[in-house]
Amino acid sequence: MKNKKTKMIKGLTLSLVLSFAFLPISSDAATTTPSIRSKIQARPTLTATDNGTSTLRSKGLRAASVASSTKNVKEVKLAKNIEDAITKADKEITKRIESLNDTIEKVSEMKNVSETEKASIKSDVQSEITKLEALKSKINSDTDLATIKKDLSSITTGSRIYMLVIPRINILASADKVNTIGTMLETMSEKLITRIEELKNSGTDTASAETAIVDITKKISSAKSEALTAKTSIEDLTPDNGDKAKIESNNVSLKSARDNIKTANQDLDDARKLVASINAFLKSPEKGFNKVEKKVEKKVEKKDVKSTKAKPASVKKNQDR
Repeated sequence: MKNKKTKMIKGLTLSLVLSFAFLPISSDAATTTPSIRSKIQARPTLTATDNGTSTLRSKGLRAASVASSTKNVKEVKLAKNIEDAITKADKEITKRIESLNDTIEKVSEMKNVSETEKASIKSDVQSEITKLEALKSKINSDTDLATIKKDLSSITTGSRIYMLVIPRINILASADKVNTIGTMLETMSEKLITRIEELKNSGTDTASAETAIVDITKKISSAKSEALTAKTSIEDLTPDNGDKAKIESNNVSLKSARDNIKTANQDLDDARKLVASINAFLKSPEKGFNKVEKKVEKKVEKKDVKSTKAKPASVKKNQDR
């Protein structure tokens, strides 16, 4: 009986052991305790060709990406530089065209310049405007920055609107004005000669008035000569295109021409004073030429002083514009 109980206990124990052995493993246990097979499958495999190649390939891709990014930045920068250069060129050209159009208006308003000379000056100005418009069109169609910069430089060196064209036109207009006024004074002096002859025939001493007429003729002749010299010395001047020697040569010619015009205007002023003195003498011959001449000179001096005092405001106004 004792042996049977012992056998039964051993049998139950064995059954329990076997039942626990065949129980299913929980999902948590499977996750936290990976099998040997899963560990083997998770381990990365390397072939002979993979050794170090993957690192080099990733570096190459990064380098290519950086190069592409740098290229894009350069392209964007270049496009902006081109746009800025074109904008600057348009602004500079437009400013010069406006100045030339202003010059045309001033020429049209000149009272002592012949219509022929006006037409000639306007033609010269319009020619410069046409050149600038053509240059502007070219620059706007350019796509190469170096070409645009070269064309931008030619706006100044190839045109010299402010350094050469406008000053040259002003001198030509001034020279023509001198000739026009000189011719007017010649006509007036011829009329004065007739009146002086009449007064002389009446027994009045007209010697000083006759001398004044001779001086008027000399002054007018000198003024016209100075104007002609000014005109011929600058009418063939061309832009320097950056040539320093030519810049200097053009500047010397312009300065010399301005000095000629200044001398010519002074000659005309002297001639006008003499004309005024003769007129005053003809109105009051009994006073004598010398007395009326001094009186006229005093009036002119007062007028000149008044004009000189007003000049600074005028100059400042022009500079402000």
